[in-house]
Amino acid sequence: MFDLWYAVGTGIMFPKIVTPALVTQAASCFVNVPQHVAPKDPRALVPAWVPATMAAGYDLPGGGYVNEDDIADFRQAVADAVKGTLTRTSDFPPAVSLYTAAVLSQWISGAMFKYKAKLDQANVAFTDAAGTDPRVFSSGFRALLGVIFIDPELPATFADVNSIAVANNVADEFHIHPGERPVINSFAKAVQPGAPLAPAAGAAAVGAPRLAPALIDTADAGVWQQCPPTLLPWSGHTIGILN
Repeated sequence: MFDLWYAVGTGIMFPKIVTPALVTQAASCFVNVPQHVAPKDPRALVPAWVPATMAAGYDLPGGGYVNEDDIADFRQAVADAVKGTLTRTSDFPPAVSLYTAAVLSQWISGAMFKYKAKLDQANVAFTDAAGTDPRVFSSGFRALLGVIFIDPELPATFADVNSIAVANNVADEFHIHPGERPVINSFAKAVQPGAPLAPAAGAAAVGAPRLAPALIDTADAGVWQQCPPTLLPWSGHTIGILN
């Protein structure tokens, strides 16, 4: 998972790495197969994230599988994009796993996730918080930035003074340097669910549609409840990257 967090954090710092070519490649790699899950028995167990109102059946519009003929090339493209943001010889990015490539291909190509748009918004929050060359930050910083963007509960931990002990433990696990901590705190406060929404990129300031900067926001809760990042274990496709 560290490589997923690292890649997402790098995308927040350098959103231009998600190029139109990479989006096209992601779309050819991930095959969307919308599903409707209907338990045969009303007493059957359903996942914990499924609301009681959906217990009789729920949709997975963002589900699907990965085309094994394209996943290796997409994985390499992601790895090259991430590596291209590094300038110091001491920096060594984690290898991009096939699982991470599969998840990113799903998020990038699935319109319901609004991944690229939210990445751009998160970059605004990061730039406001950092105010410096993003290349000076550590690998742990990049990964934690990605976790904060993905996890809907973690931002509040860093933004709330009452959670300082937990935030300190998390920062220690990611080896966050003292100079990086204020940036993490400011970024977390800006992207926490329920925070003021930033104007959509390129839109007029007045009356512009607005997007939540965090990947999973309260406004999108229904989307993620009904559309988790499900990768189907189909033989010859996704099963190879999950085992």
